[in-house]
Amino acid sequence: MSTLAAIMQLLVAAAFVSIPVVRHRFGPAAKPAAVAELRRQHFRPEVLGRIGAGPTTQRACVPDAARQAGLSKHALGRSPGSGGR
Repeated sequence: MSTLAAIMQLLVAAAFVSIPVVRHRFGPAAKPAAVAELRRQHFRPEVLGRIGAGPTTQRACVPDAARQAGLSKHALGRSPGSGGR
């Protein structure tokens, strides 16, 4: 049983160790992809900086998830007259 616990702990540790590696590998393409996704969902790209997903943070920007969390359209930076979903 302790072997199983040790294996599980190593797997969790590996997940945390992989975060900087993945960020280093895929980080440069992440910002343009996030901006493109924001535009596709009719949000202004500036919203990335306002919600703390700028170049100095490591948070992902997922407008749909933010909307589900109860944030208003105004708080997310929806452009006036942009239509909407």
